[in-house]
Amino acid sequence: MTQRKYALELLEETDFLLCKPAKTPMVTSVRLSKNIGEKLEDVTQYRRLIGKLLYLTITRPDIISWKSKKQITISRSSSEAEYRALAIAACEIQWLIYLLQDLGIVDCTPATLYCDSKSAIAIAENPVFHERIKHIEIHCHLVREKLQKGVLKLLHVSTTNQLADVFTKPQAQTSFNNLISKLNLHNV
Repeated sequence: MTQRKYALELLEETDFLLCKPAKTPMVTSVRLSKNIGEKLEDVTQYRRLIGKLLYLTITRPDIISWKSKKQITISRSSSEAEYRALAIAACEIQWLIYLLQDLGIVDCTPATLYCDSKSAIAIAENPVFHERIKHIEIHCHLVREKLQKGVLKLLHVSTTNQLADVFTKPQAQTSFNNLISKLNLHNV
């Protein structure tokens, strides 16, 4: 499956087709602020572009799906926030497993879920921690259940090796190149 034509049309429509590629997608020295810069007079074109980019990521299985949205709950700690993210990822993994089963693909090996928070992994693996975090009880039961059933396997990944950071944080060129080399990206 390829979306090369769609991606090229998108670059052409936004006048980026003849641009030289940047060494990294985000500048490390710039801090974004809602109070600095010029406001868009017409947000329609911007929203259309975002919609097309979202469509591109949905229709391309080789683009790692990341989304950003306002949280519906407030976490009391960074461990809780990381654990909530684990629970959301566990739900998405379970959905993918059901989808694959519907397509006749059955694999009994657990899906590997990497997390850079040792405390979130400890909460998932150690039932003693559950007493201390009753306010996230539903999430605890969800992730713990998936671990016990062998649906998931949690592994720690150090922050320097966190592949998701290439999509969510500005990286120095060497760090960026190191991370994208691990993603098996191909220049089409």
